[in-house]
Amino acid sequence: MLFLALWPNVIAGIILGTGATIIGWSLPKLVLTNLWEKRCSRVVNQMVDGLTILANGVKSGLSITQSMERVTANMTGPLPQEFTIILNQILLGRSVEDALNEFGERIPRQDVQMFVTAVNILKETGGNMSETFQTIVFTIRERQKIEKRIEAMTAQGTMQGIIMTLVPFVILVMFLVVDPPFVMPLFTTPLGWVVLFFMIGLQVLGGLMMKKIVTIKV
Repeated sequence: MLFLALWPNVIAGIILGTGATIIGWSLPKLVLTNLWEKRCSRVVNQMVDGLTILANGVKSGLSITQSMERVTANMTGPLPQEFTIILNQILLGRSVEDALNEFGERIPRQDVQMFVTAVNILKETGGNMSETFQTIVFTIRERQKIEKRIEAMTAQGTMQGIIMTLVPFVILVMFLVVDPPFVMPLFTTPLGWVVLFFMIGLQVLGGLMMKKIVTIKV
């Protein structure tokens, strides 16, 4: 549509149309991936409270499914939603192991995988499930402490990356306001379109690289 809107300026149509196509193709996936990552992080953040309730329930003599029902009754958010899905699958006839394995596939995080593996192994071999849950809670808490410390240490680098990425666009807007004829060739000539296209591409690439550098996984 952008190519047709710029017709008969073929060069501008190809450059801007290609850019719009790439952005339109990748943006929905980026948005959904970001929402999914946030949900996974919220599930992990709630696991400390959720596993504490599970541990207390198992210690008081309840089964793992009854303890999950206590979690869904006393908590709100994505973790109780996931436990509700597990319980519904068990009511439909699926085994606890299969329902938990599917939970691990939906939320592919190390803490979730550790919980799923521990429950499946203990159901087969026996053992103190309450103590295991408390150990997992301790591990998650320690990992979260390290992650918060890393976030604090890399906050300055993150802010520098954002500023460096936005500065060229701010300068461009300033020139458009102060001296429009100086920068108008970027928007009115084929060479300017090419330069503008590569400038935006390099800025996006630089921003992604800086984000990659300051992102440290624990």
